[in-house]
Amino acid sequence: MRKRSVLIVEDDFVFAKALFLHLQREGYNCTLEDHIAGIAALLDKGPVPDIFILDYELGHDMNGLDICRLIKARVQRPVIILTGNDSEEVTVLCLDAGADQYLVKPYRKNELLARMRTALRAYSMNSGQETPEKPADSSPVQLDKHNRFLSDGLSTVALTEKETLLLEFFLGNLGVELSRETIHFALYGTKPEFFSRNIDVLVGRVRKKLATLLAPYPINHLRGFGYVMNKAPTLQPAVTDDQRIASDI
Repeated sequence: MRKRSVLIVEDDFVFAKALFLHLQREGYNCTLEDHIAGIAALLDKGPVPDIFILDYELGHDMNGLDICRLIKARVQRPVIILTGNDSEEVTVLCLDAGADQYLVKPYRKNELLARMRTALRAYSMNSGQETPEKPADSSPVQLDKHNRFLSDGLSTVALTEKETLLLEFFLGNLGVELSRETIHFALYGTKPEFFSRNIDVLVGRVRKKLATLLAPYPINHLRGFGYVMNKAPTLQPAVTDDQRIASDI
């Protein structure tokens, strides 16, 4: 039986090493990572691990919630977030970011193993079977992230590398209100400089390209915060007086 692979994202070396050794003894192939560049390389080039375990609080300007959103936007894999805070607010933040499971420190090792098994079963990862990457979206508008273009089946528009990453991140987080800091981190792996307008300029360019395809995904500006991409509502035909009378009979 093929061993499951797990990526542990943790900046506390002592804790990370202890968890690494424990999971290795339980039959997992483990990898440690504490930098966004390594995580991004795995997501882009592979091999993508079967499951991710993230710490909620991370150093190096990283945040477990941001990492979770980045993973969920690019691949279909389960994510478990470890937190030292059992408040309702943190629980909601973890789930809203896309975490499949969360666990409060200190936790029992057997409970972590059980939650890992549950998360893996939910993704139907059978022995020797890889989980396919999540498509950007099943709508008529398709994003080709490898060749960097957006298509509606009739027309295509070319994208830059950053425009492609931005659209991939938005489409993977439809309806999620994303701060400028979160978007910048997903694209560049760093927090933005004070007064930086990089994200605003990039979103402006992407909006124009979406408009040329009449894409049903408006990017709405959240004043003083960031952006959210929503699916445009389907317009219902107006009800005539005759139809209204007939429905009342």
